[in-house]
Amino acid sequence: MYKYLLIITCLGIFACNSQSNTQSFENAWHYSPAHNNLLIDHNCQSLITKYQDILTGLSNKDSLYLNNATKDLIKISDSLLGLNLVKDSLLNHSWSNGLTNLHAELQGILAADNPNELNMAVHMTGVQMLNMLAEIGYKEHVIYIFNVNDNKYEDGLIWFGLFKTARDPFHTDKHNMITASQILQE
Repeated sequence: MYKYLLIITCLGIFACNSQSNTQSFENAWHYSPAHNNLLIDHNCQSLITKYQDILTGLSNKDSLYLNNATKDLIKISDSLLGLNLVKDSLLNHSWSNGLTNLHAELQGILAADNPNELNMAVHMTGVQMLNMLAEIGYKEHVIYIFNVNDNKYEDGLIWFGLFKTARDPFHTDKHNMITASQILQE
């Protein structure tokens, strides 16, 4: 009996002490290439462009630019939500839900009162956009996903872009380029 208790205790200690380099965000979305639709892909371009503008505003600590980019992205997502782009009801449902979730996270950016809240709101906006792009099987451009460690956030902060390297928009004091840790379309 004591042998088994000792083995279980050792396994428990080993499991608690083992370190994993795998980020938990890797399983946060499931890419569905079968759902791809060229018309939706094309309409996503304006969403991605405005999201990049939000990252620029965050990186430059320019609240006016950031708020204007956020409001523009809200307008675009609202306009796209009203369009019935495809006849596939499942794809339309995923598209509508993705835009609705994105809209909610964008409201969080506008409501953020301090830099920590703003970082989390931008992070969650990126996560929601990645979820939506994965569900609709976005293929028009390669989406590079970045993740940086941050002591304030357990899983770090996520953003995405169209290039393999980028500067961290959350930590502007770090000027080195970061290589993407994942590609959405994998």
